[in-house]
Amino acid sequence: MTALGAHLASIPAPEFGAALAQLDTSAQNEALRERFRYDRMGLVKWLWGDAYGRPFAEVHREVLSRPKIPWTERIGTQRRWLRALAAPRGFSKTGTVVADMAHDALYGFERVIVVLSAEMSLSRNSLKAVRALLTSERVTELYGEVKVTGGTDRITVTTADGHVCTYIAKSFGTAIRGLKEGMIRPTRLVVDDGEHRLLVDNPEMRRKWWAFLNEDVLKVGDTTGGLVVDWVGTVLHPDSILSRLLKAPGWVARLYAACIKRPERADLWAACGAIWADLSLGDIDARRDAAMAFYEAHRAEMDRGAVMLSEDWISLFAYMEFRWAEGDASVDKELDNNPRSAEDCLFDVDRVRRCRFDGRVIHTSRGTRVELASCKVGIWLDPSGGGAGSDIPAICVVARDPHGYRYWLEAQATRKRPSEQHEALWATWEAWMARGVKPLVGVDITGTQGNLDESLDRQKDERRRAGRVWQMPLTRHTFTENKNTRIATLEPAIHNGWIEVAEGIAGAALDELRDFRPAISTNRDDCLDAAERADWLAAGGGASSVVFHPSLRG
Repeated sequence: MTALGAHLASIPAPEFGAALAQLDTSAQNEALRERFRYDRMGLVKWLWGDAYGRPFAEVHREVLSRPKIPWTERIGTQRRWLRALAAPRGFSKTGTVVADMAHDALYGFERVIVVLSAEMSLSRNSLKAVRALLTSERVTELYGEVKVTGGTDRITVTTADGHVCTYIAKSFGTAIRGLKEGMIRPTRLVVDDGEHRLLVDNPEMRRKWWAFLNEDVLKVGDTTGGLVVDWVGTVLHPDSILSRLLKAPGWVARLYAACIKRPERADLWAACGAIWADLSLGDIDARRDAAMAFYEAHRAEMDRGAVMLSEDWISLFAYMEFRWAEGDASVDKELDNNPRSAEDCLFDVDRVRRCRFDGRVIHTSRGTRVELASCKVGIWLDPSGGGAGSDIPAICVVARDPHGYRYWLEAQATRKRPSEQHEALWATWEAWMARGVKPLVGVDITGTQGNLDESLDRQKDERRRAGRVWQMPLTRHTFTENKNTRIATLEPAIHNGWIEVAEGIAGAALDELRDFRPAISTNRDDCLDAAERADWLAAGGGASSVVFHPSLRG
């Protein structure tokens, strides 16, 4: 490093810019290269400003300002550098870490970097992004041509100055012990969103991941020390690996929440949320505009006391809108890194709105009258094969009005033989047809429940031969998504008052709401499951068809 370069690398950015303007092109490039060895935020904005256009938040400054020691100087120190960082969803965690890894190659700080993500495709995308950054035109102008060889799972970068760095993509949980590039073991390991969000609720998976971290990940570096491990992600479960690392004594850890401190005027925000949730105002754009107008009229009071991580990334209004749209549980986890315990119930039954149904008219909690004939109606059967310990078969009916408000009008959940379950479905359909609506009807045929399907077809055929009504529009559906995840999506709709529950529905169904825990696989949730699917049908889900006889299925 030249004396001039050392000086320019240390002075504040405005003074650096003024001094830079006095130099010729060659000297400017030298000064920039010297400065960017230490000023990674300046490097990112200078080289890749189009991709990193928003101002840096504190979480980005944390990643891009950690001191770096060249890997050759760390070998033999008999120590590891273990760092964990929890950041909100949508804050470009991966993008920032990718830029930091590109800096490693430009200045020779690392020799072998392993990237681990929950899915291999995510790790490969990180390598693809590193390649794109290092081969950009501005990098070539300042550092000379950077050569990148290799494929999707492993690339080797060689800079014009002779620095060489290999990047290896792996999925978290797959074998990595013994990884080398030639005779060199990994010098840095980045775990970027390493925990699979669909599996993190499983305690056995968490146990396996923890063992993999300690028995494989932390053992891949040189035996004399020098390994840097960075875990970056969002806390997806109170007992997730990242949650543990944030409290682990051997790790340097930081947690960032999108909202550091909530606003004081909860009453004004509740009023604003009620405007946003008023479906009679129109579509989401109209409701958002109305809520924003209320916010602007009371902004000083509504902002009072609030502290956001970065208004440039998520404003206070956007943060509250996420709560209205996605539910408190989702925002607690995805944006504030504060997921609820598996023992916490999801739904607040005190916020459930009740309606009254007289057979033709729905009398809503909002004081309006909704004619049943104006609604789309869905009926769903969640069947059961019977036997000790099996689910209780449930039939639920949901009506959706023209504005999009939904009403749970009927819930049946009693032990019945399979043939009786289907007879009850026929009877329910006929009863609602008699009220002047044409309900869509659905049944779950996932797994063993599909074995009950022949009984339904047989009853259709018997009704046809007997001259009874038999042309029931039926959706047979097989589910691949997690049932608890489906039910959990109802949280914002229920808490916003978009779903109302008829007063006549038995307390057992409300007990299911009260006791439902998304992370618990043994929930009693038969009515909830059927109601969620009936709601899905009423919204236009599925593809109904009239099935006359097994031999006539298309």
